[in-house]
Amino acid sequence: MQNGTIRQLLEDLRGGGFNTSLVVDGVVIRRQKVVAFDNDVVYTVDRNGLARATRIDQIDSVDF
Repeated sequence: MQNGTIRQLLEDLRGGGFNTSLVVDGVVIRRQKVVAFDNDVVYTVDRNGLARATRIDQIDSVDF
């Protein structure tokens, strides 16, 4: 259930210009913008243009 909730939240934030922080395995990844989804992978980009792909089931929480 948690994965579905996190996915829905990230889908709602996609393209909105909001910065989010993802917590993945206890590591905080700050100032990410959600740009796309593909199956169970979320794609984010930071302000420097660094893109990241993260599996939804690896995300512990989302802060914004």
